[in-house]
Amino acid sequence: MGRGVDHLEGKPVETEAVMLVFATADARNLLSLRLCRYPTEDTSWLWARVITPGGAWSRFDNYLPCTADRSAIESADVRYALADNSLVYRRIGPRANPTSCAVDGILELSEEDSAHRTVPVEIHATLMPRASHAGFNARRTEIMGLARATVRAAGSTWIVEGLGHFHEQPQVEPRFTIGFTYASFWGETISGVTLFSEGPNGGQLHRGGRTLRVARFEVSAPAPERTVKFSLDSGETLYGSARVVHQHTISTYGKPWRGHFVAGEIAGERYAGMINDWRSETLPYLARG
Repeated sequence: MGRGVDHLEGKPVETEAVMLVFATADARNLLSLRLCRYPTEDTSWLWARVITPGGAWSRFDNYLPCTADRSAIESADVRYALADNSLVYRRIGPRANPTSCAVDGILELSEEDSAHRTVPVEIHATLMPRASHAGFNARRTEIMGLARATVRAAGSTWIVEGLGHFHEQPQVEPRFTIGFTYASFWGETISGVTLFSEGPNGGQLHRGGRTLRVARFEVSAPAPERTVKFSLDSGETLYGSARVVHQHTISTYGKPWRGHFVAGEIAGERYAGMINDWRSETLPYLARG
């Protein structure tokens, strides 16, 4: 067991975050694997959720150990791993423009429909990049693409395919310091990453082969149905909707971090994606349209 992150609230510390997440077009089946390493603190957290046509498994653990070695983040062939190598991410190509992203491993996950019985779940997932979005700081990257996972558990195998997102964020600044809503949208004709917070606000959309700069992103308060609004640099405003398909809550520094997998549309174009909220009571949410 690692030391955990509770004592690190508000403190600058070296961290390496990586994520591979995607869903089917209706957001019913999905894979979400989020790892954050703290190599100077002997701790990691892993937030994992896998939903297939035959079963659902999850694990949200803020008390995993971490090795002291640093990942070669600027390398064109980088790996991030749990201390026991039970889960390994690999990105091939430059960080801002990779050729492939992958995650492989066997994790002990809890069955969501059987009193949380723990079973080994084998995962092999790849994401082939289609678009790169600017991050909210200089070292953060957001890569959109087509993903495919092979999932094996309890003697059965499932294939899950869909559009999704690979993310890297190394930093020294404290994590989880201000309230925010972070959204990621994965569609055939529209994709994007946006942030609504007490501090930074905005993001990018890709639509019709063009990159659209979002000067301001707004979203209605957490609810089964949400409204999203994108005010573009061009002066155009796009509206959309988000319907929650799956959700979960994780305690982060004693406060609820709420993750939502959603399906919806932006300006009439369909997507699946995620909308995540932390300290939502601090934000001036958009009134539902």
